[in-house]
Amino acid sequence: MPDRVAIASLRRDFDEGRPVAPGPIRGTVAMSNFGQNGRLGNRLLQYLFLRFYALRNGLRVVMPDWPESAALADPPPASKMRKGQWPIVRFGPFEDRAALELWRINDPPIDVDFDGYFQEIPASWVAHRAYARQLLRLRVDIEFRAAKWRAIHAPTGSTLVAIHVRRGDFATYDPVLSPYFRMAPVAWYRDWLANIWPKLVNPRLYLATDDRAAIAPQFSDYQLLPTPKTGLDAAFDDLIAMRDADVLGLCNSSFSRAAALMAADTQRQVIVDFGAQALVDYEAWSDRAFWRRFGPTPDFPAGDLEGRFAAARREHALRPWRRLARKVPLIGPALLALRLRGTA
Repeated sequence: MPDRVAIASLRRDFDEGRPVAPGPIRGTVAMSNFGQNGRLGNRLLQYLFLRFYALRNGLRVVMPDWPESAALADPPPASKMRKGQWPIVRFGPFEDRAALELWRINDPPIDVDFDGYFQEIPASWVAHRAYARQLLRLRVDIEFRAAKWRAIHAPTGSTLVAIHVRRGDFATYDPVLSPYFRMAPVAWYRDWLANIWPKLVNPRLYLATDDRAAIAPQFSDYQLLPTPKTGLDAAFDDLIAMRDADVLGLCNSSFSRAAALMAADTQRQVIVDFGAQALVDYEAWSDRAFWRRFGPTPDFPAGDLEGRFAAARREHALRPWRRLARKVPLIGPALLALRLRGTA
């Protein structure tokens, strides 16, 4: 972890308009529903949001236990918490512009419970991408197995190429209504591989996919590498292989995007592009509108953040009265309704 001087520097740099002085913990930032908005890639991005938000504003992180935390080298301790302990500030899917405003306003809220995806990367994080990778560093034994896999299957003098072909739940979405969840054709990957393969030094191909039975045979001429077998689940094995690749082909998924953010700066990255119908050059840490590149997303404005915070505080104040309303005998609902109106 950074020392106090480094943390003070990080806090100043995270700010986009006001100085942030080092000092004692001022409050709490929580995410009581952590793990419910998406899978592994989303959870890693939400985890970074919590850690960086806490660092910028001098807060402690409170979050429930989550399966992948056991794989991290330095996870925060799981906290006993209940939903509704703090005002819940909600950001719906694709409300990215509103969430990014949290990094620009003069007085970000503290003692709050955030609910959202938080997938877009603020510009103020870019200078601290090495620290982000440190936060997502895995346990020593896992990193050892990953390094051993790389040494055996893609040793020094070879080029590890990884591609992510997402299927699974994408097949359930209407490509017209949800264009950002379209399935990229395998032909785009094969065209890109055919172009770069002769230019690489001793290339080796790794396929990350949630439908290996259907996708792997379509790359059988490339002698696909086996999974790293790190002792974690298959998703983590794919994540590690993509993170450690020299060249990564991403698709429209938070999963491969998380791997790209965890990767070294030397990794070459390309991503599926539905306009070009091909894989095009990409830099994960430079992207400020990930999902909009795949099709029109709901265009939520930045909105009134203070109004959003005030609504969360009002809702929080009403929670005990609503709990009481469920217990009060039917003879007293009118009195309780008066009390609720007075609190609103």
